[in-house]
Amino acid sequence: MLTEQPGAEMDPESVLRVFNSNPDFIDDSEGRIGKFAYTLDEVKAWAMFQHPLRANQRYLVVRPLGSVELIGMGDMLTPHPRGNYAALGLLIMNREWQGQGLGREVAVAVETMLAAERWRELELVVLQVRPRSRRFWEKCGYRFVGDSLNETQQPCWVFRKALG
Repeated sequence: MLTEQPGAEMDPESVLRVFNSNPDFIDDSEGRIGKFAYTLDEVKAWAMFQHPLRANQRYLVVRPLGSVELIGMGDMLTPHPRGNYAALGLLIMNREWQGQGLGREVAVAVETMLAAERWRELELVVLQVRPRSRRFWEKCGYRFVGDSLNETQQPCWVFRKALG
């Protein structure tokens, strides 16, 4: 499910559970400073729970069929501020649900939806300290296009995939 109203579809407690099930991701994304969990107050302060949302920001909600449990989430910009393409900013799954093909299923669903909206290309970045994440996206058909820095100045690999 995609939403422009993440606060209506996801509660901070559920988002906290998804993130805190991935302590290595938290440490990597925080610059490897030894931080392995977020607090509820930190999550409540995230932009996704504030108004107004960033222009063109969209969120995706991942739940098992027939359940309300949040098992993953992501965010996108459509379009990205630097070009006429969609950009996936994050896809994170609860650790307990990883390794079952759901990440790939979510990636395909996002690509299919964006292609139906006539987006021709999807870009994403992967922190260079996350080679396992790089391998995941390469297996999903994304091609490496260069190195960059993310919004917090961390080295990233940039990947793109043609849609449709």
